[in-house]
Amino acid sequence: MMATKDNEYRKLALDSSNCLMDWDGQWGLGRYEMATEAVLHAGQMRQRMGQMSLKCNDSEAATEDWLSSAKCFVEATALKPAAEMLRLIQQLEAAGRIPPERQDLLAALREREEQVRRLERRIQEFFDRQPTPTQPDEQSLAALLRQVRELPGLSQLHRLIAQQASGLGRTELAAVHQHWAEVFSQDKAKNGPVERSLPPPIVDPNLASTAPKDR
Repeated sequence: MMATKDNEYRKLALDSSNCLMDWDGQWGLGRYEMATEAVLHAGQMRQRMGQMSLKCNDSEAATEDWLSSAKCFVEATALKPAAEMLRLIQQLEAAGRIPPERQDLLAALREREEQVRRLERRIQEFFDRQPTPTQPDEQSLAALLRQVRELPGLSQLHRLIAQQASGLGRTELAAVHQHWAEVFSQDKAKNGPVERSLPPPIVDPNLASTAPKDR
């Protein structure tokens, strides 16, 4: 059983590292949604690694895995899974299961807590800025598209883009963002890894992502 666990754990570690490299590469190319899907999957795999570590009574390794998972979820704009990782680590901390000499883990936990609070504020600010729904128009669509780089994994953002694009007759753009809205659904994200997917192809070159910038 331990050998099976070790093999699965190593595979998850390798696969999640590959996803993180994919995330970095896709982001550099300005493919923000594809990058975000990659880091979301990395977070899901690191979450599973933490579960396996805890099952083997290695709370220190579980803490490391879940801290990494939480960071991935923050990068993926996945607030609920990120908060869930923090809750699990905080339970270990409250139970005294994080070794006192590992102050680095506690410092990283405080850092993740602040990252999650900042993400929550960013998402709330996005919703606070949304005007009362009106007829679709190009200006509103453009404003939403500019938010993709800042909140790439927010399913509600992609759903709003799809609705605006559909109302303007831009069916290709609507299909692409409806796809990403489904990929980044919080319910789907918190249920664990799912198969990577590709959006519908874009024919119109004007719909391509904006030029990449530094994160």
